[in-house]
Amino acid sequence: HAGVSYWGGNTDLNSSSIGIELDNSGEEPFAEPQIAVLLKLLGELRERHRIPVGNFLGHGDVAPGRKVDPSRYFPWRRLAEQGFGQWCDPVSQVPALTDSRTALQAFGYDVSDPSVAMAAFRRHFIGSDAAGAPDLSEGERGVLACLLERKRR
Repeated sequence: HAGVSYWGGNTDLNSSSIGIELDNSGEEPFAEPQIAVLLKLLGELRERHRIPVGNFLGHGDVAPGRKVDPSRYFPWRRLAEQGFGQWCDPVSQVPALTDSRTALQAFGYDVSDPSVAMAAFRRHFIGSDAAGAPDLSEGERGVLACLLERKRR
């Protein structure tokens, strides 16, 4: 399901993950009944396989540049509120990060092409398809710093 992929040093995600495909054009919000069923399924999978909170990811996270699903319209925040994935709101005071590329790699992204890693991060955690910026903005770095802190817990 993931094909050539990477997350946190793992390059064989097809052998160590469960793929769920949702029907959506990528240009529209996801239907409420679909998300309700997804949340039920994720709960069952989490219980059965003891999946850690931080291991709920999208194809676009593990194969940036090659995959963009589930799109910027996916309700990642809602899933995180139910314990399926990480989420951080933008912060007013941004902690210092070494640099965006190193921080994205520490979080789990493949940064061999930093621009696609940044685009994948923005799509998932900012809800934006902005791919052209050469570095993360101050606000985006704040979200990433928060996510790294949560990952350390």
